[in-house]
Formats: sequence, structure tokens, C-alpha cells
Amino acid sequence: MNKPDLLQLLIYARGSSQRDNESISSKNHLQKEMFLLSKETVFSKVEGYNFVPHYYGPFSRELDRDLMELIESGIINEEDGFTLTPVGFRSTQQKWNSLDQSQKLALSRIKERYN
Repeated sequence: MNKPDLLQLLIYARGSSQRDNESISSKNHLQKEMFLLSKETVFSKVEGYNFVPHYYGPFSRELDRDLMELIESGIINEEDGFTLTPVGFRSTQQKWNSLDQSQKLALSRIKERYN
């Protein structure tokens, strides 16, 4: 699994609203959720983004760059937070369906707890 896929899967995951593609409200929230995903879950074994301490918490320049590329390519929408576009939703849904249950639970748990 590559890093942009993991970013898309986090956005796709259900949060406290229990809806797929629940919006992540800000870049700060997105950065923190990806950081926690890489530290507290089964995804800690996946090569992820490198984070450094920053003013408002952990920050990854590479994650920020991937986010901008996915926005420019029409996969992620940045209006009212970050969500997947219809095209991004369909492609990410296929990736989601290929995950095992522990991976799905890890993504949903982080999003539910910190989003």
C-alpha cells in the first residue's frame, strides 16, 4: 500500500457520524490523524510519512504534497474540509474492500476518536 492510498483510505473511513467519506475539517486534523495512524495501529508496520514537530503538532511535508496532488488530480475535494470526490470515492471504495478487518477498524478508530 502506498502513502497516497493510505491518505485516501483515512478520508474514506467512517468517523463518529458513521458515514463513509466523513469530512476531515482541517490540514492540522489530517496531519495529526495520519501521525496517530502510523504510531498507534497496525499501520505502524507500513512505511509511512516522516513527521517532524511543528507549531500545531506533527507535520509531514510529504503528506502535504500528496494531499495537494490528490486535490489537483480531482481525487480529494477541499471544500468544507477534506472529502473524496465521486471519482475518488469509487476508487478508494475498491481499496477499502481489499483491506482486512483489523486495518478497517484501525482507520475507523483513529478517525472516530480524533476527527
